[in-house]
Amino acid sequence: MEETPHFLHTSLADGNKGDNMVNTYSLKRDGATQLSPHFKVREFAEPGNDNILIDDTLIDQLEALYARLDCTKIIITSGYRTDAKASRHAEGRAADINCWHMEN
Repeated sequence: MEETPHFLHTSLADGNKGDNMVNTYSLKRDGATQLSPHFKVREFAEPGNDNILIDDTLIDQLEALYARLDCTKIIITSGYRTDAKASRHAEGRAADINCWHMEN
């Protein structure tokens, strides 16, 4: 059996803010913090930037994708990005991921 990646982009709709909030983390201070069973703060980091914005709802959405798509692992290829001015990445509300599956 071989693992194969599948690329996905996930972002939160404008109206999908609910009671959750965007949290600001420091890569140096909080990088190892476990946000959920499968994700740590450092996975959302932008190279060269200590600050990381992450919406709680995005974490919930990624965990739901993990289960729904039956991933063996998810690798975040792009999380928080300050250069993405017109993107939810700049708000901590989007992620590009590779969902890995076991192939028979």
